[in-house]
Amino acid sequence: MQVSVESNKELEKKIKVEVPRQKLEDKIENHLKKAQKTAKIDGFRPGKIPASIIKKHYGASATSDAMSELIEELYPQALKETKLIPVDYPQISDINNKDDKLFSFISTIEIYPQIKLIAIKDKKLEEKSCNLTDKDLDDVITNMQQQYKDYKKVDRKSKENDRVIIDYTGFIDNQEFAGGKATNTPVVIGAKQMIPGFEEQLIGLKSGDKKTITVDFPKDYGNKELSGKEAKFEIIVHNIEEPIIPEIDEKFIKKFGVKSGKMTDFRIDVKSHMEKELKDILNQKNKQALFDEFLKIYDFAVPQSMIKAEIEQFKKRLSQYGQNIDNLKDDMFADEAQRRVRLGLLISEYVKENKMVAKPADIDEQIQRIAASSQNPDETINTYKTNPQARQSVEGIVLEQEVYIWAKKQFDIKTKTTTYKELLQQK
Repeated sequence: MQVSVESNKELEKKIKVEVPRQKLEDKIENHLKKAQKTAKIDGFRPGKIPASIIKKHYGASATSDAMSELIEELYPQALKETKLIPVDYPQISDINNKDDKLFSFISTIEIYPQIKLIAIKDKKLEEKSCNLTDKDLDDVITNMQQQYKDYKKVDRKSKENDRVIIDYTGFIDNQEFAGGKATNTPVVIGAKQMIPGFEEQLIGLKSGDKKTITVDFPKDYGNKELSGKEAKFEIIVHNIEEPIIPEIDEKFIKKFGVKSGKMTDFRIDVKSHMEKELKDILNQKNKQALFDEFLKIYDFAVPQSMIKAEIEQFKKRLSQYGQNIDNLKDDMFADEAQRRVRLGLLISEYVKENKMVAKPADIDEQIQRIAASSQNPDETINTYKTNPQARQSVEGIVLEQEVYIWAKKQFDIKTKTTTYKELLQQK
């Protein structure tokens, strides 16, 4: 077997494999013999059909199957000989089965980048810290009341905090745009769920009203095709509803699992949950800040196939939440996908360099944390413990945290105190 490698791009390798033609002929012959045993052709008894007739009827399929089989055998051997590690499945091309002496093909693969780790000792980094206050607790309890509020239909003009049930159709340059149309949609005025300027223009409307409003999509809007553009929305109002805020009484408190129904126990319970959430948010934000510094230090090429796979994961998650992804272009996710792939490769390199291993106890603890925020904790735990792929994803989270803990020791860290409210706004 002759193997040669050509590099057109930094991470793209074209592996050309050549073997004597006889290797292909032997496999074709084997496939024809198998066909001869089972073939049914009018005028011949099964198993007694002449080889020339079998070749006439099954020669093309036998050749195709033989080539596929031979390529499957030779490709791993070529990888072993070249010591190349592919990111994904190869693209097979330039299959040559016409030569009398040779059979050849080309496997195009992407390989992982070579990352040379750099000493980061004493590099400066700012971390956030936060202490909960009584006002933070009061604000969260008020928000909990808001979350459990109900709405009552009213016959008056809409105002701040009302829920307005509307149909809307969006136009840019007098043309409807994808995702700009909805029917019987509840919009809470002041909730800032819509683009800036949309909700404010719903104030002062009554059931049955029609109105055309004009808004500008933010320049940093997620869909780049819409960002910064002026849009008009035709609005039809169906209902105006005002909020009914529940009292904080024994019944309300027990909804949150506080069996005593007492305010003091309720505040203790809520604060405990806030502290856990705060710990997770700080960890996530500080980890992101550190990893962002990592990415500034390193410059290396990224396999395009990994970026494409990450983009598909983004789309899959959006689809699972019910969003129509048909009109979403890959460019919308490209920057974040590249960041995640680069970071994943870098973390993987640090894990190997420092011989890090995810401890079973840490994996189980992470599974418990994930389960605690799910609708069915027992089912979630069982999924992660019995599904190897799911468990492997948790191992990745644990190892990422291990790299973060290790890397913190390499940085000169200064702490900046922030408020709970500011932290949540940056979430």
